[in-house]
Amino acid sequence: MKKKKFGDINHNNEEMYVYCEMKATGNAVSDYIYYLYCGGESVLMDKELDADDVRRLISCLTAALKATGEWKEEGGAQ
Repeated sequence: MKKKKFGDINHNNEEMYVYCEMKATGNAVSDYIYYLYCGGESVLMDKELDADDVRRLISCLTAALKATGEWKEEGGAQ
């Protein structure tokens, strides 16, 4: 799998980004852990998010945008 550069992933929202990491000890490797940052500050009080948490967060934020009429099918670009 080819790695993507930070700019390829977060090209539209430099002030908001996700940091991902895997923890490795000996022969064991964890699943990815996600951290959400906005304006240089950690959102959610440095809570580690797993993939299911991220999916729920995306679903919740999408529902909020749809409820207020701000949702755009092609993403956040205006």
